[in-house]
Amino acid sequence: MKITDQNCQINIDTLLENQIFRNCLAPFNCFYGAGAYLHLLSYQSGLKKRHSSPAFVVSVGNLSVGGTGKTPIVMELGRRYIEKGLRTAVLSRGYGRRSKGNVIVSRGQGPLATVQDSGDEPFLIASLVDGLAVLVGSRRVELAQLACRELAAQVLILDDGFQHLPLERNLDIVLWDANDDPERQSLLPGGRLREPLSALGRADHVIITKVDSLSRFDNLKSKLAKYSDKADFSACRFRPGRLRNASDQFVELASAPVVSLCAIARPESFAASLRSLDLNLIQSHAYPDHHWFSEKELRQIFASAEENSAYVVTTAKDMVRIKEYANATGLSPFLASGKLLYLTQDVEWLTDLPSFLFSELPE
Repeated sequence: MKITDQNCQINIDTLLENQIFRNCLAPFNCFYGAGAYLHLLSYQSGLKKRHSSPAFVVSVGNLSVGGTGKTPIVMELGRRYIEKGLRTAVLSRGYGRRSKGNVIVSRGQGPLATVQDSGDEPFLIASLVDGLAVLVGSRRVELAQLACRELAAQVLILDDGFQHLPLERNLDIVLWDANDDPERQSLLPGGRLREPLSALGRADHVIITKVDSLSRFDNLKSKLAKYSDKADFSACRFRPGRLRNASDQFVELASAPVVSLCAIARPESFAASLRSLDLNLIQSHAYPDHHWFSEKELRQIFASAEENSAYVVTTAKDMVRIKEYANATGLSPFLASGKLLYLTQDVEWLTDLPSFLFSELPE
């Protein structure tokens, strides 16, 4: 018998499923939209200055809040540009980090800073992609200058950069989650959109992620293409990779019970990945995106897993935060037991490979 223990805190997606809640917030959507429009207009009119970079700047962003798969796509781009022999750096805000100012997380040979000072996603990127430099800071223009000056970067990948207008870019990539119907989306705070769909007119390329079929892709493409007369479209999904333990060794599970643990924007996608591997999922624990687990929370989850002789499986992003407790007295035995695992993800393209991944960069 399967046990279900959904320790899921209320998040924005849960609230937005409530029509009453959406209706209450709807009057405020126009104020948010006006703010977004004025922000864009201030740069288009020249009231605020945009800065160029000697490097080729690629922005990876989205129109909605969280959960479209930016990190796997950023790593995919980074790997492919490095394979071309291009010195590449990722520029990120480092959401959730506990440091201030600009931090060089990696020069391409692994993390130089802690996960607390880097933020979980930049630390993960620095850990998994050899040769890829990673920098975090709130002022991406300064980060671009730092990457070019100290790392001689030729390509800059602007993580979550679609709404970040101070830094000019050569290529604007926007991600769209295939689970979101464009016709049912609305602006914050009553919806999940940061900008109206018309903002897709600025995009050079739209990648529809988490696509389960080409017919689904074609349907979404027809709806989104109405808002852009220049963007090319591609489709991909994130295929579950292999399970690894805290020492990054591959682990094969047969019928052993599994407890899932994640703090991501859309935990249901992680649960679906585990089910697709036919794992014996007996408990699920989900927290808000980027949540810093407390020692007490982890101790309770690990104790429950031990009672059921179960493994705890988490995401790669969450693993980098959990590993910070390797020396904690109450947690180290479970961490050392090899029963804490994380699941990797691979990008699988359902359409032809986007041209920007294999063509030469323009001068």
